[in-house]
Amino acid sequence: MTKQKNELYQEIETWAKNAILHSPAWSINQLDYSEKSISIVEIIVGELVEKNFNISEEQSNMIVQEYGCYLLLTAQKLYGGEFYWNDELEQL
Repeated sequence: MTKQKNELYQEIETWAKNAILHSPAWSINQLDYSEKSISIVEIIVGELVEKNFNISEEQSNMIVQEYGCYLLLTAQKLYGGEFYWNDELEQL
């Protein structure tokens, strides 16, 4: 990936930042894109599952999108790689 971030990278980065902003107060300083922060995401998602059985599908999708992008960006920062769409697949 070039130094200039592509549009997909920027979208992933925005969703990941939203995950941090929407996280419980106790976790915000621990979501630092480190390998350890992956365990924090697991705890947060586990708590959400235990406490919020009545969330809407839209809210559920947003949570999955945010934390999924956080994990994706964390892996990219730790191990490298590029983001791109596979034009042969229908992706939303």
